[in-house]
Amino acid sequence: MRQKAEGVGPYEHLAAAIIYQAVRDAREGDTEALDWLNGDECRAYCDYIGMDWLIVQRWTQRTGEPNKPAAAGCIQTNYTR
Repeated sequence: MRQKAEGVGPYEHLAAAIIYQAVRDAREGDTEALDWLNGDECRAYCDYIGMDWLIVQRWTQRTGEPNKPAAAGCIQTNYTR
């Protein structure tokens, strides 16, 4: 992702939140979310926020076992503030 010093606008936050929600939904077994994560729209969102879409791609290839911890370097959905 972009460095914090560059500033992140509301659209970048929104794109990241959409990706994050799709990841959570896919981990709960939502196949539509999983399809979206593998699609062009998700790729565009990742590009927009400066995230490597291949991380999402690798994560979705191993999905199918909801709530299994993600592999190293992949999106983690157990983040809490």
